[in-house]
Amino acid sequence: MFARKRRSNDAQDIVGFIGNNTICSGELTFQGTFRIDGRLEGKVRSQGTLIVGEEGIVQGEVQIGTLILNGKIFGNVTATTRAALLGQAVLQGDLSTPQVLMEEGIQFNGRCQMATAGGQGRLEKTPGEKALGTPQNLAQGEAPAGAEAPQETARRVSAGR
Repeated sequence: MFARKRRSNDAQDIVGFIGNNTICSGELTFQGTFRIDGRLEGKVRSQGTLIVGEEGIVQGEVQIGTLILNGKIFGNVTATTRAALLGQAVLQGDLSTPQVLMEEGIQFNGRCQMATAGGQGRLEKTPGEKALGTPQNLAQGEAPAGAEAPQETARRVSAGR
């Protein structure tokens, strides 16, 4: 009568686990879903799902299908499907993924590259799109046509507080 909707992070779906107060080092490869609540020092490579719990820490490069982060990662992350950075997440490194969710309160220090599922970002403009300028122009504080300069926007926002 009442069917229970199965979620991808149910306990029966998890194929491996690093528990609290456990430290592992080396390269982790797996299929399915793996959860880390302890510490992993090394690389993670999988097309599956990696869940890093609130107490979990990963120190190293992560190449994964889907990332669900509520703990800490110190290293660059490539998530080929999507990445979700939840409430207490800390990511110190670059993130490359076609789809990202960032909740309020996370800490992210790095660059985010939004790539398509094939691994390449969309570089060409679609008809009707306005050019936003080059990264070099924007970095020098030049505004795209029809937009305020970055310094003006920052001044207006800070003056409102």
